[in-house]
Amino acid sequence: MYNHFIFDIKVKNLILNDVENIFNMLTKLLNLNVVEKWKHIFGNGGFTVFWLLSESHLSAHYRIEDNYLALDIYCCKDLENFEKEICDVIGKLGNFKVIKINREF
Repeated sequence: MYNHFIFDIKVKNLILNDVENIFNMLTKLLNLNVVEKWKHIFGNGGFTVFWLLSESHLSAHYRIEDNYLALDIYCCKDLENFEKEICDVIGKLGNFKVIKINREF
């Protein structure tokens, strides 16, 4: 089973480093392997960050105008037993809603 977590987070004054710290915590917690990191900071302070993993990806897009962060974790490892820990890490950023999709073939 593959796990896909989609987080909608309301957060003010977020900076890219905050998300990179969360991504570092997630990769350590879940024993994920980072292949490549990309980021783009927009002129208004919003940003998009994408980490390619050998297991799939982590991505985030921050719309500073709306104080909204969309964060995505997709992984071909079974993360079912880590759902609480994942939510605890994401909760460090602020209040969130999460959609979890279990993908099976």
